[in-house]
Amino acid sequence: METPNTEEPIRVLSLGCGVQSSTLALLLETTDLLPKVDCAVFSDVGAEPLSVYDWLDYLRTQVSYPIYQVMEKDGLLTNIESGLRDGKRWSNPPFFTKNDEGKKGMLMRTCTYDYKIRPIRRKLKELIGLTKYARLPKEVRVINLMGISTDEIQRKRFS
Repeated sequence: METPNTEEPIRVLSLGCGVQSSTLALLLETTDLLPKVDCAVFSDVGAEPLSVYDWLDYLRTQVSYPIYQVMEKDGLLTNIESGLRDGKRWSNPPFFTKNDEGKKGMLMRTCTYDYKIRPIRRKLKELIGLTKYARLPKEVRVINLMGISTDEIQRKRFS
């Protein structure tokens, strides 16, 4: 992608390869109801089932825009393993728990920001030619499309 025109926003699809974002990816390609995107970004945590990577490969054959695959460090599982081995902190995935009385719970998770949002932001900065710590200039606009359905209404914060 070229350095962005400051008059036109950069349009990017956050592609998770689930039903919602995949539907949006295909709709963006097959309909004129929505403005086209410049690219899509799939943030790979490194622990997806093989079927997700197969679907990602299929989607790449169905769309005319590039789909970038990004990953934070070595991936979530590798970072958890090295953290356990070396005693270092890692981002918490949604580990599920059960106490002595059988009550179920979930540990606080921080992996969405570290393994999804941050790698996507890093790729966007790269695409518009910014260095690692540079701030996005006010004249450059990025429109980030996400496929979120009402069954995910509990996910109140998306960025």
